[in-house]
Amino acid sequence: MKKSARVLITILMVCLVSTTAAAGSGKISVDQAIEMAIENNWKQDELRDIQIEEYRINYEEAVRKVPTTSMNTYSGSYNRFVTPIVTEKVYELAKKQKEDANRQLKLNVYKQALGLILSYENLANQEELLKIDQQKLERAYSNYIAGRITLDTYTSQQVTVENRKDTIADLKYDLEKKNMDFKLLLNIPMSEEDLVIEKVELKYDSPDTIDLEKVIQEALENDSTIYSRAMDVKIQEKVMELTEKFYDDDMAVYWQNTYNYKNALYNDDLAKINLEYNIRVAYNNLKSKYNKIKLAEKNLELREKTMNETYQMYKTQLTTWDSYISTVINYNSARYSLLSNQINYMIAKADFDYLIGR
Repeated sequence: MKKSARVLITILMVCLVSTTAAAGSGKISVDQAIEMAIENNWKQDELRDIQIEEYRINYEEAVRKVPTTSMNTYSGSYNRFVTPIVTEKVYELAKKQKEDANRQLKLNVYKQALGLILSYENLANQEELLKIDQQKLERAYSNYIAGRITLDTYTSQQVTVENRKDTIADLKYDLEKKNMDFKLLLNIPMSEEDLVIEKVELKYDSPDTIDLEKVIQEALENDSTIYSRAMDVKIQEKVMELTEKFYDDDMAVYWQNTYNYKNALYNDDLAKINLEYNIRVAYNNLKSKYNKIKLAEKNLELREKTMNETYQMYKTQLTTWDSYISTVINYNSARYSLLSNQINYMIAKADFDYLIGR
């Protein structure tokens, strides 16, 4: 019996990360997956470039017409002073939105890749637990035949095995869908073999290394939505200047343009507040997830110590196989929990970096 226990612990203590390699032969790193997604989604970039070229021409044409445009009417003054700003905004915003779209694609690939890794690890963990459940079932059967346990106790262990199999089936179904989602994101045929993510470096520096006020300021200066709102203010300021020149305050158009100007100011302030709020929330989320990593590390250390001590007791027959194997289960659960917390932090950090424009 002790020999089988040693074999079991050897199986369970294999590094979880290495188990993902057994899931398929189409191995790829996260960086390679990102490159593949960018290369395979070239059509979207091409469409954006076509639009950007159109907006560039519109902007340059609006600027070119300025010297010859009349200033004697509202419409003429609008074309001379406002249209160049409007077309500049459309042109520059399109370029920024192209960058945002590419950053979003990279972020989505990164997050889905890490999610796949965690799903494979969860499946591997559950399959190892099934092996333990099946060993427990064999022991329960022997004890039942020997009259040491009741039929209900034996049947309960059978149910445990079947429930574990059902859990594994659900995980495999979920993993199949995630693999299809990943292929869809990378724009590769669904018929291709599933990709296995490898060479993942687990990074989780303390959030305390982040200069929060500095990154908020940088985000406010570079965010595309903030740029758009600021340009709206600039446009409406110029419109308001022309309105006051050509219209009296007893005309509806005067108050309509006044509303548009005030609304642009409000939306500009609101966009800044929302961005800062989202960054601060994301930062606090990082701190929370980092603390969970530290707790998971301590828990793993404790579980490993308990498992090793219990194993020594089991070898000298001071404790039962069931007691020992419970510590093995707890240890592997702690290993998976640490990995899960590490990956969740990395995903949260990627979301944070996207928010601040990195």
